[in-house]
Amino acid sequence: MCPASRVCTQLFTIAQHNISLPFLLVGAVSEPRVAFDAPCVNFGQCLVGGARGHTTVCLVNSEDLLFSFQLDKSSYEATEQQTALLGRRPAIELVPSSGTVPPHGKVLINATFNPYEERLYNYNVTCKVRDTRVCVRALCNTCC
Repeated sequence: MCPASRVCTQLFTIAQHNISLPFLLVGAVSEPRVAFDAPCVNFGQCLVGGARGHTTVCLVNSEDLLFSFQLDKSSYEATEQQTALLGRRPAIELVPSSGTVPPHGKVLINATFNPYEERLYNYNVTCKVRDTRVCVRALCNTCC
């Protein structure tokens, strides 16, 4: 990711001394380099009501700073409202769904797939880091 340069011109004024000086502020802005280690997770075929599919994905921080993250539960039908409305548990469970990623470190996220009906499942899970939607990963599976 290339940092985007930002330029801002301002006028610094001291009214009591009748002084006004222009100044230029230049900086670079970039999104955090935080991403999942795999572009897609495929649990393979699972039986409805049978054994659950399990895997682990890593959220990797390539920055010198600590970042907090939050998985958007609405992107994989796991909010309390969606669960109550649908009357069932979500097919995908991701733990932890929020936390912090240390500088130049990673967080392991356990993904469990437990299908509730025979169909194709495909979720684009959104991960928010520093109020920016930075990670979208597909979790997919077929059930029989």
